[in-house]
Amino acid sequence: MVLAPNSTGHEVFDKWRERFLEEARVLAKCNDVSAIVQVRDFFEENNTAYIVMEYLSGISLQEHLMRNGVIPAQKMFSYMIPLIRDLDKVHRLGLIHRDISPDNIMLMPDDTLKLFDFGCDFFFLIPCIDNHGVVAIELQTELCKEREHLSELVEWLKPCEHNR
Repeated sequence: MVLAPNSTGHEVFDKWRERFLEEARVLAKCNDVSAIVQVRDFFEENNTAYIVMEYLSGISLQEHLMRNGVIPAQKMFSYMIPLIRDLDKVHRLGLIHRDISPDNIMLMPDDTLKLFDFGCDFFFLIPCIDNHGVVAIELQTELCKEREHLSELVEWLKPCEHNR
């Protein structure tokens, strides 16, 4: 559940929910690329938003590197070229990944790579207790990374400060 403690919080949450859905719309347009996780559906329900993505079986590139060590350069190039080509298509639609790392790249059973975890699906929970009980506030981490929204975040959380 996502609840905002004041009107500023509702405005910020609405803005970021719309951004979340817009990123889902863009990703859904990219279902013809093989190296990017596919969006199956996205929708609003229960006063929040959801994205349904394809299930990825395999292991993260990070896990593969930890288990097997360094990947030879030529092999890594053959992995990365399709991923970079497909990422360019996503960038041309205006969506930037923001966190490309071995943790966000899946090595698939067919020996290809797939990029997942676009910024739109990063969340953290901030517990807040108000007069009505425990409330969980769900925010995108991107909100905190973008300096211009930091003051909005601080204002939103002020009513909960004394309860943490």
